[in-house]
Amino acid sequence: FPATFPHLAANFVTHATLTHGFFPRFDRAIDGAFWSLSTEWQFYVILPILVFAIRRWSVPFVVAATVVVPALWVLALQEIYPRALVSVGTDMVPFRLIEFGVGMLGAWLLSTQRRVPFIGLLIVVGLVVGGVLNQYRDWLSYGWAFGFGALVIGCSAIPTLRRCAEWAPLRRLGRISYSAYLIHGTVFVLVGTPLTRLNPSVGVRTAVIFVVGIPLALLAATGLNRLIEIPAVRWSHTVRGARAPDLPVDLAARA
Repeated sequence: FPATFPHLAANFVTHATLTHGFFPRFDRAIDGAFWSLSTEWQFYVILPILVFAIRRWSVPFVVAATVVVPALWVLALQEIYPRALVSVGTDMVPFRLIEFGVGMLGAWLLSTQRRVPFIGLLIVVGLVVGGVLNQYRDWLSYGWAFGFGALVIGCSAIPTLRRCAEWAPLRRLGRISYSAYLIHGTVFVLVGTPLTRLNPSVGVRTAVIFVVGIPLALLAATGLNRLIEIPAVRWSHTVRGARAPDLPVDLAARA
């Protein structure tokens, strides 16, 4: 605001169709966290391609491709459209593919129970490299991938880290984490906006957000999780169950 009706209508339509990530004006217009909604469905579109590639070649081959493609994407944008690297270009799936690839690698290592030599050293290197790359916008996706990828792979490979990650409070937070991600920005704005009239210091605003905003965001996320996420998951299971073929008795019992 202020905004014209055509602008508001286009903003709504692009968000309703999850295409707002293609337009710099609408990408983060409603809520900053909503940028990822446009990116996530792009992963769903390419997922069959990744599955086909894995069956045709292998997981390591596809993971290697997810390392190369973002680099080529960044280099191409630097030459053709540099401004895209600070707007919608970094929200497109080619830029984020490395994060998906590292997640695939972690899942593959866990499911196949493969041992990785020098895993502790590799985790430290991944965290350091991720922290360094996270300072550069052009290679931000690599920073997230190496940093969080190292933590995830470490939790899957090192029993002590796995026990820490499986701590009950963390698991409860994990269940509402996506809802918290989507709604926390709105809650913080609602908490912080009244403070602007008092013109507090940055420290006071930050303290209020931490003391008041975070608990309220988690409370709102719990409600969103129970009202939207859980019913949606149950509905998807119902649909899948209705479409699934009859299983032998032993397989059905095991499932």
